[in-house]
Amino acid sequence: MSALKTRLVQALPPAYASLLPWVFWTLVCGTACLVALIYTRGWALGEQTIAVTLLYALGAALAFWPSLYCARLFAPKAGRLRFFWLIVFLAGGTIFFTSVLFALQFRLYFSQWHGPAFSKLWIWQQFFTAGSAVYTYFVLGLRFYFPIGIIGLAITSWWLNHQPD
Repeated sequence: MSALKTRLVQALPPAYASLLPWVFWTLVCGTACLVALIYTRGWALGEQTIAVTLLYALGAALAFWPSLYCARLFAPKAGRLRFFWLIVFLAGGTIFFTSVLFALQFRLYFSQWHGPAFSKLWIWQQFFTAGSAVYTYFVLGLRFYFPIGIIGLAITSWWLNHQPD
């Protein structure tokens, strides 16, 4: 049991060395979304554009530390394997956390038409609202990460892989 505990403790990332990559990853995801909204969708820089951009940046910020911890847990030493896990967990974690934020936003918007709280109908409405939000994010929202987010993912993963253990 102590070997597992030691491994779990050793996987904790050094906060001082990971602070700049965290800020970088958050800015990359926010910038990727902003550029995609303005240049590919033709949105004007307004309140709605900033809100969506902040949603993407917040999803990246929330995903960073759990993703880094999981990558260090799966690959204790820096190298190709950790680089692979950093890419997998950073991308997957960012997608997961951002889709959860989208589901919460959908829930806030559609709650005015939902049934009485905690009824059977309300539970079904929560489930399908969250499901439709995640589906919408996967179909429409993932493309906002291309190409800036992919380049930023490679740079962030490389940067984190070369951090001290």
